[in-house]
Amino acid sequence: KADKWSPASGTAGTIGDNGDTFTVPSGVTLDIASGATLDATGATVTGITDTNGLVFINEVTASSDVGSVILDNVFTSTYQNYLLIGEMTPADNNVEARFLFRTGGSSGSDLTGSQYAYSFVLGKSDVSTYNSTQATGAASCGFAPDVNNNSDRVGVRLAWTVFDPFSTKRTTLSGTGKYTQSDANFASIMGGCDYKDQTSITGIKFYFNSGNLSPAHFRVYGIVNS
Repeated sequence: KADKWSPASGTAGTIGDNGDTFTVPSGVTLDIASGATLDATGATVTGITDTNGLVFINEVTASSDVGSVILDNVFTSTYQNYLLIGEMTPADNNVEARFLFRTGGSSGSDLTGSQYAYSFVLGKSDVSTYNSTQATGAASCGFAPDVNNNSDRVGVRLAWTVFDPFSTKRTTLSGTGKYTQSDANFASIMGGCDYKDQTSITGIKFYFNSGNLSPAHFRVYGIVNS
């Protein structure tokens, strides 16, 4: 028993050896003071439930030209709703940014049936009126119609909420974003999309209607219910 542990020399110490297990029994409080650093870099942490906020699920990065970026098996029964944050730039100028939902878990496949209904309002910085892009009964969702291919300006950035994708109810996606128009002017994006078929959705795919994309980076977070 001791009231305080300190290194025998210097300012760094080690508890135990490789393979050892230390147990904090029920009823004991492990109090980490404000300002302390808990470094778990490279460690596997299990059994901790986040009861307030977001839980990182997965990410995908494309640093060279690819036809699409796919996040499979990111929507499961663990969370009801999800936050999707990402960006992508096309290889060609003046192309449309699109997405497709996917089903089938880790070996997912595109949902291309005419079940997409979407509407996005586009606020363009070079004109005083709003434009829009919309469709119903579409085979995919198009949300930015004339994207610029300059990666320094970033073609598309978005932050979307995906509502209840894993159930077989209608899945809704909505949120905001921005894109760089083909003439290099800024435009905002606000709107959403419904997938109307009763399908359990487990993933999502981003692409452009023509050519490749690069670079791209997307992250998915589970939204904790309580």
